[in-house]
Amino acid sequence: MSNIATALSGLQNVSLAIDTVSNNIANANTVGYKTGEYVFATQFLNGSNSSDQPATGQGSQSLGVRRPMTQGAITNSANPLDLAIQDQGMFVVLGAGGQEAYTRSGKFQLDSRGFMTTTSGQKVLNDQNGFIQIPEGAQNVQIQANGSVWVTLPGQ
Repeated sequence: MSNIATALSGLQNVSLAIDTVSNNIANANTVGYKTGEYVFATQFLNGSNSSDQPATGQGSQSLGVRRPMTQGAITNSANPLDLAIQDQGMFVVLGAGGQEAYTRSGKFQLDSRGFMTTTSGQKVLNDQNGFIQIPEGAQNVQIQANGSVWVTLPGQ
């Protein structure tokens, strides 16, 4: 590998690392965002060196962006549908194409039909893969630690 190619591979990885940091800064206030940590490795020439010369660097290789699944800060909000998961776990939502998708962001809302959704409109699934729907006119919505939803209906 030429010296120029070796230097270019290093520059490409530094550029990707800067992109990762920029993305982290841009999403610093995004609820549920997990910071990215760019990972790359240095490559060395393999094989024996009969002239006792030091191994020559062969550039660097991208290993991807690692997203540690650590607990973020939990803050209270005025929205009774905002939830947080402590420790491990994910919220299950209906993703594009009808497959399950997973999120740690617990910022939820109701759509026009009373279905609990993410801010991007994905419906939240319960533990039996059904949709969570709050009846029209429900008051005092409470979501328990086990995930059960309690509401007060008019006249109760």
